[in-house]
Amino acid sequence: MADQKISAMPSAATLTGAELVPLVQSGANVQATLSTLTTFTHGANAAFEDFTTQNLVSANTPAIVTFNTTDWATGITLALSSRITVANAGKYNFQFSIQFGCTSVQLQDIYVWLRKNGTDIGGSTGLVSVPNSHGGVDGHAIVGWNFFLDLAANDYIQLMWTSASTTVNIRTLSAGVAWPSTASVVMTVNQVA
Repeated sequence: MADQKISAMPSAATLTGAELVPLVQSGANVQATLSTLTTFTHGANAAFEDFTTQNLVSANTPAIVTFNTTDWATGITLALSSRITVANAGKYNFQFSIQFGCTSVQLQDIYVWLRKNGTDIGGSTGLVSVPNSHGGVDGHAIVGWNFFLDLAANDYIQLMWTSASTTVNIRTLSAGVAWPSTASVVMTVNQVA
């Protein structure tokens, strides 16, 4: 293509993210896709959910929280239904909420924590007490919090949980007469730096 002013070029059609953009990096001409630039300028982000009930198979044994739905993901992937993997190094904000249920006639404690690359993250455990069943109705509690984590490229995070009782679970709720259904788990991830 001959030299042409940008103002003389035709307008682009709808962008897909696969378009190549010329750049200068360390004094050399290179190319990148538009989607790569978007991830760089806006940061990676993703949202995952699960719409199943997840039972604790064995008391006092760590269980991995799984996800069966990717709402969207840019620069972050979900592997093996539980490994939230970042493509680029940076600081990430992980936010989650979990809907717990309890069939026991006693209040039950649940521990929730993060695991990075297969290793538990010290200081990440939260303790939640789920109400007991009462009047023929299971106890319920929805919990949520967030963590800021410094991650290297290709690090992955997993959400973990356990309890001293198998009478607790992570549960999805069906729609009722006056309310919609709910996911059992929701996780959003945003790159902040």
